[in-house]
Amino acid sequence: MGILERASAGLGIPPEAVMNLAKIEICGSMVTVENYRRLLVYTQTRIVIDCRKNAAEIRGEDLSIVKMTDEAVFISGRIEAVEFKNL
Repeated sequence: MGILERASAGLGIPPEAVMNLAKIEICGSMVTVENYRRLLVYTQTRIVIDCRKNAAEIRGEDLSIVKMTDEAVFISGRIEAVEFKNL
């Protein structure tokens, strides 16, 4: 375990906050991607998001970005797959 992992565990801080990692939550027909850099691809069947160390690819039907802030992207639609890809 590296110093950042130990620091986050010792302080009770989520590792994604300390280590600049993406956090993805899937709940029904909603996907939330936190700690992203930029949007790379946006279609109704595929959304790819730059998550600094890799990319998150969301595939499905009728995909749409409901809300986008500096910290998170909120996606809705019929989610078929969520994968991490190398940039």
